[in-house]
Amino acid sequence: MKLYTQELRDFQPTTKPPVHVDQLQALLQEPGAAVFQAVGAGADPTIQALAQQWQQWEHVVCLGMGGSYTPPFVLEAFAARLPGSQPVLHCVENVDPLKLHNLTTHLPLAKTGVVVVSKSGSTLETLLQTALFTEAMQQQELDLGQHLLGITETTANPLRDFLTQVGAPCLEHRSDIGGRYSIFHTHGQFFGYLLGLDMAAMLMGADQIVQEFMADIEQHPATLAAQALVGHHLTGKALNIFNPYGDQLAGLATWYAQLWAESIGKDGHGSTPLGTVGTNSQHSLLQLMLAGPADKAVTMIVANTQGEGPAVSEASAKTFRNPLLAGLQPGTVLQACGEGTAQALINRQVPVRMITLPLLTEKVLGGVLMHCMLETAVACALLDVNPFDQPAVEESKTRTLAILQR
Repeated sequence: MKLYTQELRDFQPTTKPPVHVDQLQALLQEPGAAVFQAVGAGADPTIQALAQQWQQWEHVVCLGMGGSYTPPFVLEAFAARLPGSQPVLHCVENVDPLKLHNLTTHLPLAKTGVVVVSKSGSTLETLLQTALFTEAMQQQELDLGQHLLGITETTANPLRDFLTQVGAPCLEHRSDIGGRYSIFHTHGQFFGYLLGLDMAAMLMGADQIVQEFMADIEQHPATLAAQALVGHHLTGKALNIFNPYGDQLAGLATWYAQLWAESIGKDGHGSTPLGTVGTNSQHSLLQLMLAGPADKAVTMIVANTQGEGPAVSEASAKTFRNPLLAGLQPGTVLQACGEGTAQALINRQVPVRMITLPLLTEKVLGGVLMHCMLETAVACALLDVNPFDQPAVEESKTRTLAILQR
């Protein structure tokens, strides 16, 4: 089964960089490219078992920054759990003082598990978050070994050393897979299983796309999209707008923005990613997309939700004096809005790529995520930049430390 279809509707730029298959084959063997091979190993049953144990908690807090935060954010949106489902997940992706105060002082910590995710184990913000939660739990004389779980590299680092000291379990964050590529691996699998998702199916979808890519690199949708996106960048399209439709796909907008920005933004290259979610984007950014500067390329992701959701009664349609409402279902409106927006953009000569999903399943989600990773890596290769590092970020960290040490 095809996991998605991609239509490059008026998305072809006037010039595109050539594709060299041998270059892309070599790319997949580089350090950092382990993400593309690792999905073939499937889901880890030990992670699944631990996540199911952690479903005992009423609340689970995820502490982490950047690529440590986006996997649970994406997966929680996709899970679309019922109101009141437990455990309640709290993602702490910042060092906002009020949020940290409210969580450490008002959560029932005796009924709360805290998962700390840091690839390096030394990220300043994550260590600060961990210290505050640890102190709050110690004040209530809670067993840190029972309430904490870490996900970090196996090398000695402050986080791993602390967790070992208090007897808390610590899972491996692979050193050869960067945070923004990690949704298929340890903490992605952990949070997916915690939220009740079928992570084995998600990895199967990802692996299917890798196999399809390797079978026809030059004509694979990820390669064709990467060529177009780079071509738009080189011909003045400064914005790469990524616009999934529907709440289940809302996390993709934030995840993709980090994936694209950190991977491609080097040596003066890179279009700026802007993640937004439909249909809300129609009531916020669409005016600029339609009538603003001609500096945008737009990706729409629309699922087949025709006929899904409760239908409006005829009585309500009369109440609101709109006969069109009678029998109308939200899934039908959502899909129509996505298609209508794409048509409007094309009518204004805005380059539009439409990715259509036949279903909203874990396998389809895995395929879309892997497609985005592959197209990002290919786009970087076409610009001769490394998709797997982010060296410029270190300057900000160095300057921050200098300010704090004054």
